[in-house]
Amino acid sequence: MAFPKQNSLDTPFLNEHLTPGLLGKLFTILSFVGALASLVAFTLSSQSKLAANQYHWNRLGKWSFAVHSISIIAIFITLFYIIFNHYFEYYYAWSHSSRALPFKYLLSCFWEGQEGSFLLWATWHCVLSFFVLRKKSDWQSPAMAVISLVQVFLSLAILGLYIGDIKLGSSPFALLRDQMQNAPIFQQGNYLEFIKDGNGLNPLLQNYWMVIHPPVLFLGFAACLFPFAYTMAALWKNQYEDIQKPLIKWSLFAGMVLGTGIMMGGAWAYESLNFGGYWAWDPVENASLVPWLMAIAGLHTAVVYKATGYSLKATFVFFIFSFVLVVYSTFLTRTGILGETSVHAFTGEGSALFNHLLVFLLVFLLWGLVLFFIRLKQIPDKKKEEEALSSREFWMFVGALLFSISVIQITYTTSMPVWNKLFGTKLTIADPISHYNKYQLWITLLVVLGTATIYYLKFKNTNAKDFLNKLSIPFILSLLFGSLLVYFQEIKSIPVAIFSYAACFSVIANAYYMLRYIKWNLIKWGGSISHLGFALMMVGIILSSYNKEVVSINRLGVAFPMGKDSEEENAKESRENLLLFRNIPVSMGGYYLTYLGDTVVEPNHYYKVRYQKFEKDTGRVKEEFVLMPNAQINPKMGLVSSPDSKHYWTHDLFTYITSTVDKSKKTDTTSYTTSKVKQGDSIFFASGYMIFDGFETNTQNDKHVQAHDIAVGAKLKVFNLEGFVGNVKPLYIIRNNTEILIEDTLQSMQLYTRFSKIHTQENAVTIEHKLPAAMDDYIIMKAILFPYINVLWFGTVLMILGFFISLLKRLKAK
Repeated sequence: MAFPKQNSLDTPFLNEHLTPGLLGKLFTILSFVGALASLVAFTLSSQSKLAANQYHWNRLGKWSFAVHSISIIAIFITLFYIIFNHYFEYYYAWSHSSRALPFKYLLSCFWEGQEGSFLLWATWHCVLSFFVLRKKSDWQSPAMAVISLVQVFLSLAILGLYIGDIKLGSSPFALLRDQMQNAPIFQQGNYLEFIKDGNGLNPLLQNYWMVIHPPVLFLGFAACLFPFAYTMAALWKNQYEDIQKPLIKWSLFAGMVLGTGIMMGGAWAYESLNFGGYWAWDPVENASLVPWLMAIAGLHTAVVYKATGYSLKATFVFFIFSFVLVVYSTFLTRTGILGETSVHAFTGEGSALFNHLLVFLLVFLLWGLVLFFIRLKQIPDKKKEEEALSSREFWMFVGALLFSISVIQITYTTSMPVWNKLFGTKLTIADPISHYNKYQLWITLLVVLGTATIYYLKFKNTNAKDFLNKLSIPFILSLLFGSLLVYFQEIKSIPVAIFSYAACFSVIANAYYMLRYIKWNLIKWGGSISHLGFALMMVGIILSSYNKEVVSINRLGVAFPMGKDSEEENAKESRENLLLFRNIPVSMGGYYLTYLGDTVVEPNHYYKVRYQKFEKDTGRVKEEFVLMPNAQINPKMGLVSSPDSKHYWTHDLFTYITSTVDKSKKTDTTSYTTSKVKQGDSIFFASGYMIFDGFETNTQNDKHVQAHDIAVGAKLKVFNLEGFVGNVKPLYIIRNNTEILIEDTLQSMQLYTRFSKIHTQENAVTIEHKLPAAMDDYIIMKAILFPYINVLWFGTVLMILGFFISLLKRLKAK
């Protein structure tokens, strides 16, 4: 076992900052040693029969884990220090960052790469472990032994060791010259003088959601470890008294945080990606969803066990698979096995982790299942005299099984590249969204019906007449509101119509239960609010997805080059995209759109599109706003487009660029227009005018002016159709009896100006200007109307709030 070999060249390398990397590697080794030592100590504490030995080994385990945790945090700080200071001698900093990135996106650089994301995951484990260690319990040592073993695997993932010729993990402190040893540039000791900048951050990740979404999502992944750790602790010690308390608390926390992270990902996709939505059943989206579904299944059966003594075995199975699915999802998305099936998944970069993650997965899967089956007969579970079909626990268990069926279907389909690799098959799905929706709609329908009725059932047994009486008013109201929803949304699909009625039923039933039966005891609202929020999410999905409308209809009868695989697909996509030439208004969906030009903040271009609505009678503007969808022409990814939206209470107007002019390759064919003007005169052009405001003689500080030059500038005030825009000052220089014309540009209008002559006797000047022709500057854009999408976001907030209230209730109950 060894660390990666260093560059064998004898070249002395200049100006490298090696100290942070050496410290980082030292802390990486300490983190691994600390995790390994805590694993041994907590294991011996768990196995010891003597109370004194248990105490001493437990104490050693805590100190070892403290060393591990401090080391992990130190690695985190050191790596961010390298990124923040743009030390591009380090491969990680060079690969994921650049000098142009603002501070907030430097954070995104940290977790864009493999090593940073594993480090973030391990850091959250350390933080959450504090809450396990702060209170002594019978399960502390075995639970911490499980957590420590996980940390051993995560520490190995960032050690970057070689076992023979097999590389295990990858170090975030590897030097660029060691990763690219054969590059000729590294034969020069001063190679850093030629590396002016890094590769930069993926443009799709340059969004504020990506600053907060990954930490929240990884906190959710980390939280899934703790119900698993307590499950393994109970099975290990063969002790089950009060085990439901930590299981319920940790699963509530995991459900709350991971659910928040998943929906943040949906919000990021909606605001940053151009597929026109918030969920695409992408493998990485599925990878975050399936552990959450399994954790929610475990939460419900844990509540059943607490109330009735049933379903502890099922609870253990759900929590084992919840954590195993986190590892399996990591295996799928980080090793490159998915290939090109996901826009998120790592490919070649993750190949070094294949064996590591495979062992990680198999160790915990086999350990969990073997230990479970060894203890199977000893796990307490009440024997049911008869099946109580009318009991709450029965239907909660059915709901948990539905979550499991959903997980199986999603995992099987997502894993098709794995099956193809293992068995030589060629399984594939042409339309993943339709495929998943076909199955998941019916599963979700049953879950929604369960959320509507579960609180009207009692544990043990329920009187059928009482149950039906309580539900009669919500049922009648849901028929009314469901019919209104189906009618006004013109829902013609029978499955979607049935789903709509079920979602309305759940919304009304949960709201009615809170107000009629719980009343204003808010601390008891948690479960009902979560169910209400989930039902509102389903209503929001129906409203925003079923009737979403493309409003950017191409009426030119011309097919644009949209980059599709076939002419038919290209023609279809062209029909849903609008061509806008600069400053030429076009009608669209009740608006008049005018493309006003772009603002460049390298490497991004923000394309300004003005929307206007006019009163029919007076012609006055009754609504006006500007959307600025962002796009950049990336050398690796082509056109990378991020949308901009106008948000209303009842809908969103979602727009993004699908094609534009690559101005870096466009040949300038426009010529200058000449005007002779005196002070105060105006020069008019298509998009505005400018006024000659006299001469600028104080030019000695201008970078273009040399010591013996005669220089004078023309002061020009520029206006567009809406008012003053800015100033330009082109220069007229005489140098050694030669005229030199220095143009000045107003980028916001793409206006170029030159001061070409002084007419002394006429007290006038010649000003030249040019603007690109409107037909030379255009965008092709798509606009989609999402009706009532705020219902979805509001439902999400309510669901997470319900988790929080339930968790608060459990914490107060201790």
